[in-house]
Amino acid sequence: MKKVYIKSFPEYSIVYDDLLVSREGGPGPGDVVYVYHKSGKFIGSAFYNPHSRIALRIFSFKEEDFDYEYIKKALLRAYEYRKSLGFCEAFRLVYSEVDFMPGLIIDKYKDGFVFQVFSIGIEIRKQLVIKALIEIFNPLFIYEKSTGHLRKLEGLPYINKLHYGEIPNNYVIKINDINFKFFIGQKTSLFLDQAENYLKLSNYIEDGFEILDAFCYVGGFGLHFLKRNVNVVFLDISENALNILKENLAINKINGSYEIVCSDVFDYLKNCNRTFDFIVLDPPAFTKSKQKLENALKAYDRLHKLAINLLKKNGYLATFSCSFYITAEHLIESIKKVSKDNFIILESLYQSKDHPWALKFSESLYLKGFLFKKI
Repeated sequence: MKKVYIKSFPEYSIVYDDLLVSREGGPGPGDVVYVYHKSGKFIGSAFYNPHSRIALRIFSFKEEDFDYEYIKKALLRAYEYRKSLGFCEAFRLVYSEVDFMPGLIIDKYKDGFVFQVFSIGIEIRKQLVIKALIEIFNPLFIYEKSTGHLRKLEGLPYINKLHYGEIPNNYVIKINDINFKFFIGQKTSLFLDQAENYLKLSNYIEDGFEILDAFCYVGGFGLHFLKRNVNVVFLDISENALNILKENLAINKINGSYEIVCSDVFDYLKNCNRTFDFIVLDPPAFTKSKQKLENALKAYDRLHKLAINLLKKNGYLATFSCSFYITAEHLIESIKKVSKDNFIILESLYQSKDHPWALKFSESLYLKGFLFKKI
């Protein structure tokens, strides 16, 4: 096996190129290598990419190859873990480094799968992943949606491709007890990472509430809230997402009323002349790099200030960030900075448990949020 020596023991499974000391055996992009400390102590087995800042992605702390048998064992281990948590229909099956398959995301949508690849090691072995999914699950379909900035960092092109089977027409997925039409959209389709937060926030909804679901996408929060006798304003700039929302509204039992607004969220908040009992802010990532953090924080300040101006006394504000670089503390400081009102924190909100947060892989925690109450 080819070898790579590094300067220091890594804190987790990613090793940047400036830590490399030497290579043996001429490893190329995507090769499996054994990783050693410069002293000669074995560290683990990893994918190697000389063309990326992330030179090594460790997938095992044993001497192992990332072959078909390894892939099957990793998939089964990940599946059994999610089943033990009670996930059954729609959930994240594989979460990259956390499931010892670095650069691979797989979401299960009932009897079908959508996957993303953002490491060259997985890219050159993805047919083995597809083969293992077919053998283990006998799925209806396997679709690849490999896009985003992480593929660029690995020097990989974007791919949108159906690899296996067919996606049925009107394929409906249930999250909690809400029906959602499956489609190939943002991420792998639906925001599975918010599944538990849909339920947590629903516990605070009361009959008669006026609710704003901002950046609503296909209506995850608002559809849950409409089980009560409330009025929900669904707000998003994407006409395509709102068209899917309309289909989702049609396939669910709705007790409340709703309005659908296609607009830039900042513009709507600035010009709105009504107030709300409950506001949800679930924007896309305002930054995907540390260099743009300052601008992203300014955007949150502006967003929070505009939303708070529309919040009634004793109203609730739920705000989220899906950017790794924006921390929970940033969200709290932003609310403190822009508001003259007093707020209390009712809930700290994170990604659902099928997206595990590994303490030694800090990047695995990306979704943070809070439920505040204005008092």
